[in-house]
Amino acid sequence: MKKILLVAPFILLSACSAHSPMILKTTTDFESAAGASNVQSGSVSTPVNSIVVTDQTFSGKTTLGQIDVGTVWYGSCTKAYKQMAIKASEVGANAVEDATCWKQPSGFSWASPHASGQAVIVRDTSRLRGMPNLQHSSE
Repeated sequence: MKKILLVAPFILLSACSAHSPMILKTTTDFESAAGASNVQSGSVSTPVNSIVVTDQTFSGKTTLGQIDVGTVWYGSCTKAYKQMAIKASEVGANAVEDATCWKQPSGFSWASPHASGQAVIVRDTSRLRGMPNLQHSSE
């Protein structure tokens, strides 16, 4: 019984949210927006490298939900933005808006990149062309 009590906290802590300092692996959470019925679980409609990750917001869009990413090792925000793009592609988005990144203690480091943003479908895709893309930036 004592062995179970010693192991239980580690099991519980490893299942924490993306921004918890107790995560043990890079974690990506997705929370669907209220009334978002366009989420295409498992289907990739836009290639990951074509997903635009930006700190700007769009008009003429459908919001699919919130993406939160937490990594467990040192690195640049580009690493976290890339994880956001992967999740956005999985849910059928073509952009991530209002993306923000910060560093916090997490996993096995004192300054792991964490990010959050909104997965959206921008109806006028011509607005995405030529836009700076944070997932391809070099920090």
